[in-house]
Order: sequence, then C-alpha cells, then structure tokens
Amino acid sequence: MRDIVKALGHLNVSNWALDYEPTNETEFKQAFGINILDSDGVPTSFSRNSADFPVTWTQLVQADDLIALREVRNKMLAKTDWRALSDLTLDSDWKVYRQSLRDITKSYTSLDTVIWPDEPSS
Repeated sequence: MRDIVKALGHLNVSNWALDYEPTNETEFKQAFGINILDSDGVPTSFSRNSADFPVTWTQLVQADDLIALREVRNKMLAKTDWRALSDLTLDSDWKVYRQSLRDITKSYTSLDTVIWPDEPSS
C-alpha cells in the first residue's frame, strides 16, 4: 500500500480513523475505525468491527494500484503534451500513443501487470 489516505479518498470513504499505517489486511482491521452516522449524518458511535467498514482491504489495494497507474500514465502524457500544442500538427502515431495512454486504465488496474504502449520514434 503506497497511500491509504489517497485510496480512501478515491473510494469516497469518510468519517474514518487510523491508529497507524497498515501494511496488510490483519493490520487494517486492527487500525481502522469508522464513525457510525445517524440519518442526519451525525456520528452516534465509533466502530472497529470490520463488518461496519464501508471498504475492504482488497478494495483499498485495488484503488491504490489504480492511483499509482494513473500517476505514471499522467507523467507519460505530460511528457508529450508539447507535441499537442495548437501550433504543431500531431502525427497520427503520436495521437494513437497518447490515446492509448489515456485508455490504459480501461485494460489495466495495476503497475504490476500493465503493458505500456511504445512511444513513437518520430
């Protein structure tokens, strides 16, 4: 887990607390807690029961992997942004490459399995 706080935010989990940064599911279940809210959104109790958690460790790991993949993809796109300036004509190979980068999260969800498109030589 690279950043549990980002992963929780990505999954729109709120009203939570962590005692420490967990590195596995067992630690997550021990360290995580959630405020139980009433119908008005007011906290009524605090739970460390994993049955009350709105998210699982697996979901957090998947969200963290996707965030990391997007961060690398965004850097790769930023590196080629100058080619898409209005005063330049973007070669079709570069259009395909940049679109492939934008679409990468449709096919891959982790840096561990991603196969990046080849950057055009021109």
